Amino acid sequence: MRHIGIIGGIGPESTIAYYRSIIKVFQEKQGMDSYPELTLRSIDLIRMLGMANSGNLEELTKYLKSHLEILKSAGAEYVALASNTPHVVSERLAQIIEIPIIDIAEETCKFISNANIKRVGLLGTKSTMNAGFYQMAGKKHGIEIVTPHSKAQDFVHEKYLSEIIFNHIVPDTKEKFREIMEELKHKEKIDGIIIGGTELPFIMRQEEFHDIELFDTTQIHVTSIVNKIIEG
Repeated sequence: MRHIGIIGGIGPESTIAYYRSIIKVFQEKQGMDSYPELTLRSIDLIRMLGMANSGNLEELTKYLKSHLEILKSAGAEYVALASNTPHVVSERLAQIIEIPIIDIAEETCKFISNANIKRVGLLGTKSTMNAGFYQMAGKKHGIEIVTPHSKAQDFVHEKYLSEIIFNHIVPDTKEKFREIMEELKHKEKIDGIIIGGTELPFIMRQEEFHDIELFDTTQIHVTSIVNKIIEG
């Protein structure tokens, strides 16, 4: 079994979901009640978001690199960032650290490509929607990725950081999210939506959307992490 290091705490609720899901998927794939070997490094959510949202990518890279090196020194053979937003510097990190990153955008776009879907929407923080790392991964796999209009992006970003990241689900917010997704579907002719925030599944569930496929980046990422663990 491979030892995986995870950068968590960004945010805390989704980190809990990651940990539980990794164990669940691992046990399902192994067919036994054993547990994977993980090392979790929790970092400062507010500090990370501040650097990402202000575009201070050099400092964000240095910050994450220092924590990834701690995971490597703890014996991790692969690392994963349990959040979409910090992947804005994933390529930079890959060039300067000596341990492979299991990249959430790469794994998600690979999954969508295997589903033979070519045009999808993307929801997440403004950094995730606009930084281009999902679009670059999509292009690599022959997928076109579109985002909501600016006003809708502002709404998604604000509600994400003030409510959803704390697992505080407000019915009016949920309904507005539904409207934004429906608008994307009808105006942009998309065949699916990337749930590009690891807390967004708290408010957007596939069983509530029967006419469009939702790509839960948390679950896709978790499956990829577990696959790396059991490769041995």
